[in-house]
Amino acid sequence: MKNEESRRWEDWIVEGDDGKIEIGGSRDWDDDGVGSLLEEENENGLVRTFRDLVAQKEDDDILYEDRVFRYASFNSAKFVAVLILIPWALDFVVHDYVLMPFLDRYVKTVPLAAEIFDVRRSQKLEMVKELKIEKARFRLEEEIGKSPPLSDEELWWELRHKALELRDDYRIENRKAFANIWSDMVFGISLFLILYLNQSKVALLKFTGYKILSNISDTGKAFLIILITDIFLGYHSESGWQTLLEIIVEHYGFQVDSSAITIFVCFIPVILDACVKLWNSVMAAALTMRRYVSTVTGWRKPFPFPSFNSFWADSEVIPKTYATCCTNAAEDLVKDKANPVSDMLVDRFGRMHTYLRISLTERCNLRCHYCMPEEGVELTPTPQLLSHQEIFRLANLFVTSGVNKIRLTGGEPTLRKDIQDICFNLSSLKGLKALAFTTNGITLAKKLPMLKQCGVTSLNISLDTLVPAKFEFMTRRKGHHKVIESINAAIDLGYNPVKVNCVVMRGFNDDEMCDFVNLTRDKPINVRFIEFMPFDGNVWNVKKLVPYSEMLDTVSKQFPGLKRLNDPLTETAKNFKIDGHTGTVSFITSMTEHFCAGCNRLRLLADGNLKVCLFGPSEVSLRDPLRSGAGDEELREIIGAAVKRKKAAHAGMFDIAKTANRPMIHIGG
Repeated sequence: MKNEESRRWEDWIVEGDDGKIEIGGSRDWDDDGVGSLLEEENENGLVRTFRDLVAQKEDDDILYEDRVFRYASFNSAKFVAVLILIPWALDFVVHDYVLMPFLDRYVKTVPLAAEIFDVRRSQKLEMVKELKIEKARFRLEEEIGKSPPLSDEELWWELRHKALELRDDYRIENRKAFANIWSDMVFGISLFLILYLNQSKVALLKFTGYKILSNISDTGKAFLIILITDIFLGYHSESGWQTLLEIIVEHYGFQVDSSAITIFVCFIPVILDACVKLWNSVMAAALTMRRYVSTVTGWRKPFPFPSFNSFWADSEVIPKTYATCCTNAAEDLVKDKANPVSDMLVDRFGRMHTYLRISLTERCNLRCHYCMPEEGVELTPTPQLLSHQEIFRLANLFVTSGVNKIRLTGGEPTLRKDIQDICFNLSSLKGLKALAFTTNGITLAKKLPMLKQCGVTSLNISLDTLVPAKFEFMTRRKGHHKVIESINAAIDLGYNPVKVNCVVMRGFNDDEMCDFVNLTRDKPINVRFIEFMPFDGNVWNVKKLVPYSEMLDTVSKQFPGLKRLNDPLTETAKNFKIDGHTGTVSFITSMTEHFCAGCNRLRLLADGNLKVCLFGPSEVSLRDPLRSGAGDEELREIIGAAVKRKKAAHAGMFDIAKTANRPMIHIGG
């Protein structure tokens, strides 16, 4: 089953790709490393081994992809049938068996109703024309001897009978037009409800459509575009538009205004034609959906179309790789295929939760004002915290169910003695694409080489001020220089970008924002300005809150080259780039512009409780059933029930401030 794609793989293996070889997520080897290895090993044998692995992998992927597409096509076809049949059936029943019988009785019993549905002026004119034609027909038949001569009185009775017949027909037509309005409203409402209640299947339908479109050649796509645009915007489309508009107007019982239709036809198709031409010129590159071979898995590059809010996937069939294509077309597929997303991780609103934040400990070596009260917090006894083995089992359960990113938080996660084992085991989970780490940076520098070797792929380091005295005031501890040292160590080890989290508080560090932005000038740092959020014990005050609009205004005035980047749907930050700067700037707007619609996060707390919303008070324990001997299926049911209870959005900032919730130190930053 080798094809051109497989041969390109072989060429890449032999010649190298940008000096790196990466198979199945293994480490990068530079050209010298590969050369020395080939000198020690039999070169032809090694290349053959790689070639065989690639060919086998590609064959398996083709079969798997075909199975996925057949599954998606079958379910999409069923959903299309539902979309067509159910609204149409409701429309038919409501129109013919509810509204029409009701209107017939209503007209007979209520005189005013009879006047409302009586013959309109335009219909009377049509009746006059019909009667003139009928009279001429009688006279013609009389002249040619087809019918016997009629007296004037007989002709009058014949025309009167015809007039009454036309009147009844027009009255029925008026009642039907009125019923059409309401039955079509029922059709529209039912269609909207089906789409709204099945957003995940809508996303599956879109995925299938894109998949079909991606298999059409560029010539075929060009033909379809020309055909469709010529039908609606071509030389002969004027008559089509006019006929269509007349049918719609008459369907709802309105008078056909030829002048209005003519004006519409003269302007709207021309505007649409101009828009299509502009779109065609702008999107020319996007319409050529080129495929490429990934340096690891061979999966195709995502289709460059707008993001979707959600994508539903069967737990055993639909791969998360395709879900990524649908929910975030701007992201490149990474080194490994994620596991299929099970229904356990999909909430009522179609949001797929593929990002798990695990709090490893409640202990911290700082005492930040916004994280815990001055007197500290009561820590959970160590026996009640999740062990290394329990963390791994729950993480494995989530990853096999579709989670592809895990972030380790605290407290301060580096204080955990078994952090090395935890990172190593989690990074080995099949289907996990990213293992991130959030830390205050105090003890990070000396542990970072070990963490990188154990599979930590990205870092978030908290730093709220560049002034050591302010740092000591905010954290109630010393150590500002250690955080700076950790940031530099992360850059030296190749982390790109190094994310620096800064909680902006009015009167404390809002005057340092531009100083933070200057850090991005020459270094691969992503400075993330975070709105001050209310949690139990941090004495939240709206006066301390610096809203996103004000932060953006402050930065943009100092750095006019600030430009917004395209953000994935599930991104919590609004990302910006400054011309000439190596790094980037982001704003996390939890308070003033929440991002709940694209939320894909779950939180596993250090004591084993699952928290589905950062600002929600509800939690469910996974530790207790786990220690009671619960199996994976029972745990999945508990997790799925918690996810299904997740609300569409968190409360407003003032309601959050009044809601009983844990301190941030317990939840995990």
